[in-house]
Amino acid sequence: MTEKSFSILIVDDELDNLRALAALLSSEGYVVRKAASGEIALETTAIQAPDLVLLDIRMPRMNGYQVCERLKQQTSTRDIPIIFMSAYTDLSSKIQAFELGGADYISKPFEAEEVLTRVRYQLSLRQQQQQLLLAVQEHQRIEHELHQSNQQMQAILKALPDVMLHFNTDGTLHCLSGVAQAERPLGTSETSETEKDGLPNYQLNRIDPASFLPCGQQLYQALQQTLATGQVATVECPLEIAGQIHYFETRVVGLDTQQAIAIARDVTQRKLFEDNLQQQAKRDRLLSQITQRMRQTLTLDEILKTAVQDIRDWLQTDRVLIYQLNQWHGVVFVESVSAEEFSLLGQQFQDQCFETLLQRRYSRGYVSVIYDVAAIDAPLCYTDLMQAMQVRAVLAFPLFLKDQLWGLLIAHQCYYPRRWEDWEVDFLKQITAQLNIAIQQSQLYEQASRQAKREALLNEIVETINQSLDLDQVLAQTAHQLLIAFESASSFIGLWNAETLSLQQIKVDFAVGDLDLSQLVDSVGQDPQIQLALQQTEMVVVGAPSPNSHDEQAAILAISIRFEGELKGIMGVRCHTSRHWSEDEKLLLKELAAQLAIAIQQAELYQQLQAANHKLERLANLDGLTQIPNRRCLDSYLQQEWRRLRRERAGLSLIMCDVDFFKRYNDFYGHLAGDDCLRQIAQILDRCVNRPADLVARYGGEEFAIVLPKTDLKGAIHIADYIQQAIAQASIPHLDSPLNQAITVSLGAAELLPSLGNTPADLLTAADQALYSAKRQGRNCCCYQTSEQTTKSTQE
Repeated sequence: MTEKSFSILIVDDELDNLRALAALLSSEGYVVRKAASGEIALETTAIQAPDLVLLDIRMPRMNGYQVCERLKQQTSTRDIPIIFMSAYTDLSSKIQAFELGGADYISKPFEAEEVLTRVRYQLSLRQQQQQLLLAVQEHQRIEHELHQSNQQMQAILKALPDVMLHFNTDGTLHCLSGVAQAERPLGTSETSETEKDGLPNYQLNRIDPASFLPCGQQLYQALQQTLATGQVATVECPLEIAGQIHYFETRVVGLDTQQAIAIARDVTQRKLFEDNLQQQAKRDRLLSQITQRMRQTLTLDEILKTAVQDIRDWLQTDRVLIYQLNQWHGVVFVESVSAEEFSLLGQQFQDQCFETLLQRRYSRGYVSVIYDVAAIDAPLCYTDLMQAMQVRAVLAFPLFLKDQLWGLLIAHQCYYPRRWEDWEVDFLKQITAQLNIAIQQSQLYEQASRQAKREALLNEIVETINQSLDLDQVLAQTAHQLLIAFESASSFIGLWNAETLSLQQIKVDFAVGDLDLSQLVDSVGQDPQIQLALQQTEMVVVGAPSPNSHDEQAAILAISIRFEGELKGIMGVRCHTSRHWSEDEKLLLKELAAQLAIAIQQAELYQQLQAANHKLERLANLDGLTQIPNRRCLDSYLQQEWRRLRRERAGLSLIMCDVDFFKRYNDFYGHLAGDDCLRQIAQILDRCVNRPADLVARYGGEEFAIVLPKTDLKGAIHIADYIQQAIAQASIPHLDSPLNQAITVSLGAAELLPSLGNTPADLLTAADQALYSAKRQGRNCCCYQTSEQTTKSTQE
């Protein structure tokens, strides 16, 4: 399966997100499927499981967490990687996503490149897992075939022996047939050679068993056992033939109490195949175990410590270490050694040879395989370094982080040279690939954890700031939150008075101790470092003492509070002793200062802003003449209800109402009377609807609109008829009307089920067409729009 043929399922209830993600991933060649709800997603995966799921958390009826949990419960879908996508940025949401089995987490609004990078990464993992599974299945198939082959081989060996040895009871080898080369390693001496029946025959002298080679000793012992018990004895004899070890499976069968026959078959290939297969199975199990442990933790130290220990145990070598690089400098990050004398843990190295000769080669994926350091042509600096570390043989593999050389995985043989086997090199290459993934995941996890922790602290303090517009309370609560967040001895916040050029409303909080609160308050205004922070926009950082200073001083982290360049105050934390302030702490204080500046500004403008907003809201949403919602309010409310009812899959009805012959009314009675007539009609319409969700609005001129959520067409027609009755009962005079002597109205009703395939404009168009039909049919009536035609109401 190529990367471009992967199937990706996008689950999101927002159409815009579905379209954007589908277009982005389709442009990359992926096969994209879409689901607008959790239920549809589960049905889709049941039919055909995708290779990756992009899953929104906030969805109606079934949220992303529930969908993920259902997928992880099914055997067919539990291994599908799931990337959560959500506007939730709090730590608890992310932790819950990972605890439920999520592979990654993308915050909305998302960046296209970030989505593509994370998708490629998860699909790469998916592909590697599938390849590993296929390799395991292939190994299982080979083991099964080997078992069948062995059974067949056993049957053939009984009928077609390769070597036959005829023994006397005293150990004399009477004759030999089959493979003549097997004779000499038995530890006997040849006396004569003849040809009989086309087979070589050897008459062999009796040899003292003590002088036999190991194979001869095994055969002699098996011979004695067979002659003594009468049972078949089987031994496996390793023999060196032409400089190579061969394995013979030998069955010793007694002919009588004086003679025995040994039938041997060369099983060298089978033996080697079994050994290789067992070794491969062990390597696969170890690789699977290491990979599994990597997935069980995201802590890099634990992953690497476990990996080097497993590798050293498997290779049976003296030292395995992870060498973390910083340009050409480096430090031994983790190690596993066979003896304490080989330990290099924590040591730093500056290797000029590595800088000039090897760094670029390792950056391109170079693997170093050295059998004997003393036998290679290498610069003196390299051989001196290897000698200092007691190294005779080396295996070194590059480790990468985001395509940059991060470090090296190194295996050392210290006592003697070693010829590394091809399978050992291939095995470490596979582990290196998994370690690269683990390093990448660990860094992402650490970054996410630090960011989540900082955001959680920031959100907690910002929530405290935003809970009240009482500046005194805000400052006191924020100072207390600062003390906890930074784990400092004390915290302080003060407001700047531009008239007196001094700090006021100084709030100080401190940890448990014998500190004097009044002295702490006074020290805020007098501390030169705090005064320096007030005078500049940059943060003042006083941490660890300088290298040339032996005096320990108090640590301060302070920043001025400014809004649009205007000084609003000061905030910070202090410790009694030296302390290193991390970049996360500095960033947190900077962000808090920005939030507090906004809170201070908001407190000053709150009352004025509230009054202005209230007035603007009334002006924006009410019709000035009729004092009912205007067209703008109607459009906004219609969009809002459309989205809500689309999620709930409920219907929405709309009635359009038009005053009959209203132009004649204005011409006959005057515009002031016409305005008063519209106000009366608006009040009548408003009284005709009783539910809180119903809305009566002025559509424009003499037209009105009534929005009826969760109302079918029959209900809308009932309300339209009720409106006509109410207008008739009001008896508003209209002497110039050719239809009636009182005001009448024409109405058009329509209903739609909101969906992705239609819009509120479709409902407005349908109701307007029904209204037009009512006017054509003589006015003073109600028509309604169906899917086939426009129909007139029976009510007159």
